[in-house]
Amino acid sequence: MQRKAKVIFLLFFGLLSLTGNAWEKRSNGINELEVKAIAIHPTKNTLYAASENNLYLSEDKGKNFTRIFNPAKKIKFIDLPQSSPHTINLASGQ
Repeated sequence: MQRKAKVIFLLFFGLLSLTGNAWEKRSNGINELEVKAIAIHPTKNTLYAASENNLYLSEDKGKNFTRIFNPAKKIKFIDLPQSSPHTINLASGQ
């Protein structure tokens, strides 16, 4: 069985994925221009995306996003540790 690779690119104006020979915008539900970080859950079809001011969740492989967290500081990095699948680590800064 051959697995198809899915390519997702983080851009300053949103998320794009390569589907076949075409690029598709994957930022539905993200109301900000800049996406700063993404993380893909190791065992689910879950994708996290962070803007400077919000953390978003997609449970449909990045087609739609819902805001789930609004931190006091700007999000710079997302980490989903494989050893703790219910944990989301965020790095933030000024």
